[in-house]
Amino acid sequence: MASAGLSLDDINFFAFNTPTAWYANLCAHSLGIDPDRTINLYPYYANIGPVLPIANLYYGAQSEKIRENSLVLFYTIYSASTAAATVMRWGDVKLGTLPASAVNLNKSVSNILTTV
Repeated sequence: MASAGLSLDDINFFAFNTPTAWYANLCAHSLGIDPDRTINLYPYYANIGPVLPIANLYYGAQSEKIRENSLVLFYTIYSASTAAATVMRWGDVKLGTLPASAVNLNKSVSNILTTV
């Protein structure tokens, strides 16, 4: 971010890996950002491993928390004490339909977002 001349205030959305129920809140608190600038799908999917940040991006875009030209910080942690982060500018992205789900996630994106 520093190399690009950006600060946390410039980031519109944060897509974290959310392997536990509390991790998104920990990240938001640690960075001093508003939790509304991220999403926590753990209550719906639990720990689905490396797919979590991608799922968080998808639902962030579905909910319009991410729009064309938004700056998104993508951060993930892995096993063996490794982590990765990148900042990207969201393009004109076309999304597929919501996935069918055993826990009725397809009822409405707003259903998910109002409870996370």
